[in-house]
Amino acid sequence: VEWLSRTAASRAPPIVCVHDFTGGLWAFTHLVPLLMAPCLGVSCASPRVLDGCTTIDDLARRHVLALPLSLWPVGVAIRILGYSLGCRLAHRMASTLESLGR
Repeated sequence: VEWLSRTAASRAPPIVCVHDFTGGLWAFTHLVPLLMAPCLGVSCASPRVLDGCTTIDDLARRHVLALPLSLWPVGVAIRILGYSLGCRLAHRMASTLESLGR
């Protein structure tokens, strides 16, 4: 998980951007500056991130565990967006967070 932008003027909680099938975050290069909120990127730059993951749900859970959840008070929506494979991962991450009461 890495900061893609920190919009100082915004008090909004971060938006989570989820990697595409390449594992990188390049797809968000032009979008992030247009968003009026800080953005965190979830990448899969190292093959080690996939160790032990046999399903997309496994990877989504791993990504959720990597999020600094303290940035979002309980009850505040965690906005997640993805590109390509990231769309499916974002959906599974949202389901995982919902099952955790977030």
